[in-house]
Amino acid sequence: MNTIVLALQGCPVGPLGCYGNEWIATPNLDRFAARAVVFDRHFSDAPDFASAGRAWRTGRRQTPGIAPPSEPPADLVRRLKAAGVRTILVRHGRAANDGSPEFYADWDLKFDARPAPGDRSPQDALIRTLEEVRRATADGTSWLLWVEIDRFVPPWDVPRDVFEAYVEGLFEDEAPYDPTEHDNSVEAERPVAPEDAVDPWADPATGWFDADDLPSWELLHTSFAAAVTTFDADFARLWATFEGYGWDANAYVVVTADRGTPLGQHGVIGPHRPWMHEELVHLPLLIRLAGGDRGGRRVAALTQPPDLMPTVLAWHGVEAGTATDGVSLMPLCDGRAFPDRLGFGGLTANGGSEWYLRTETRHLIVPGIVADDDEPRPVMMFSKPDDRWEVNNVWAHFVEEADALEAQLRALLPGVTCPGTPASRSAGE
Repeated sequence: MNTIVLALQGCPVGPLGCYGNEWIATPNLDRFAARAVVFDRHFSDAPDFASAGRAWRTGRRQTPGIAPPSEPPADLVRRLKAAGVRTILVRHGRAANDGSPEFYADWDLKFDARPAPGDRSPQDALIRTLEEVRRATADGTSWLLWVEIDRFVPPWDVPRDVFEAYVEGLFEDEAPYDPTEHDNSVEAERPVAPEDAVDPWADPATGWFDADDLPSWELLHTSFAAAVTTFDADFARLWATFEGYGWDANAYVVVTADRGTPLGQHGVIGPHRPWMHEELVHLPLLIRLAGGDRGGRRVAALTQPPDLMPTVLAWHGVEAGTATDGVSLMPLCDGRAFPDRLGFGGLTANGGSEWYLRTETRHLIVPGIVADDDEPRPVMMFSKPDDRWEVNNVWAHFVEEADALEAQLRALLPGVTCPGTPASRSAGE
């Protein structure tokens, strides 16, 4: 058996139809999800690219404050290679978005599928590279193919016709715009924009954002919606390539992400501050078993990125060992019982630190250190799943419950002894 992992940099769950979005068109990803196992509560343990890479390869949490085990970590790539599995990495993105060198070490084969001048779509380079991968895997050896994709990281690919379809509300007409007809692979005449047309905001800078600026909010989110729909149309081409090679029948296919992308929901765009809100830490995880087996199952159990490593090893008959925090997700794919877990994580970046704890009904955020020019943030708690985008801090109404959850979070972080230790603050302090 073989494995394909599509690691989408910066992809949150919010814009995807299979996670409840009703206004952004993602029909191809939705069809894929209908034949996959959808994990509804998959949360990052440390939402940045380098940390995600370490979690995926070692199966260990990367949350700041967790003291590393004394024994050396297991490694996904090296264990697969020792078991005779060929490991292949494809970097499909701009060099500026590459991860850490440690993640790129030890793979049997590495390909760069960078967007090239003259390509109609950024994905053209990936389609070409997959033909090289097909030839490299034609000898029957079991393989892992890992593809990094940066299409959700600005600057986004926002064709004007797709953008204008959102701006003009064409999705509400009797004959709605069909994004599957948008084919980036061929030249096509584009409508000429009127002189007063609004240009898409395809490259928003990381930084502060005024969420009360409604025109800018609408432009930002409409531009992102067009980028998501464009990627979705390209995903149809990608999946058709997989089917043409027979990979839909003989490979497990995983779609997941390293982190989400804040788009002004709490006053920031991008990874400007390590604020542990939904838009940053809630990630997609879709697992399509070979042939679409068990497709349509939804999993409510809480999962995190370190779980991917033992899952992939299990598919290839390799033991993960005991020095991992993650566990195989195959019991959940099969509908079997799974241990109750708390989701938690944190990040230290750009002069600040924050941690969170996630339960079935609550999301607790505990700030630590803050950047020199920032106001301290209070401890916050949000009701789940009702308050999806975390606009109503209920900490003051459930102080005892919040304190108990914070105590649980502290118990999970015994290695935090530096000034970045989560600091309990009352709402008025």
